[in-house]
Amino acid sequence: MQRKKLLGALAGGLALAGIAAFALGPWSARPTRLTRENLDRIQVGMNRSEVEAILGPPGDYTTGPQTDPLVFAVQQGHVQYPIADGLLMCAWADDNEAIWVSFDDSKTAREIVTCPAGTKLNQTPLENLVWRIRRGLHR
Repeated sequence: MQRKKLLGALAGGLALAGIAAFALGPWSARPTRLTRENLDRIQVGMNRSEVEAILGPPGDYTTGPQTDPLVFAVQQGHVQYPIADGLLMCAWADDNEAIWVSFDDSKTAREIVTCPAGTKLNQTPLENLVWRIRRGLHR
């Protein structure tokens, strides 16, 4: 009976270590292309494939929760959603910048909005681990 408990505890510890490695490993933080130079290259009239060639796919490239509500929306998975008149809004956000580009039915950029990201929330290492695990599972 004691051996089963020991094996159960060992298995649980290994599972926790695996989750922590997944959440904190180099693969948990996707590289960002949201540099000022790249944001300046995005122009109205570009097609979506040209924009994604510069910025990568729309998404959350942050390393922790932000205070900015628009970046928070991106962190919650709102990276692509329809808006009025057949436009599709796509969003990119990292710890420093955020950009929203609306595309029409022909996948041509119609409007571009950029802004600095909000302030990263102060978290304990445990809170940051939990945030990364949740984000990893959300993706």
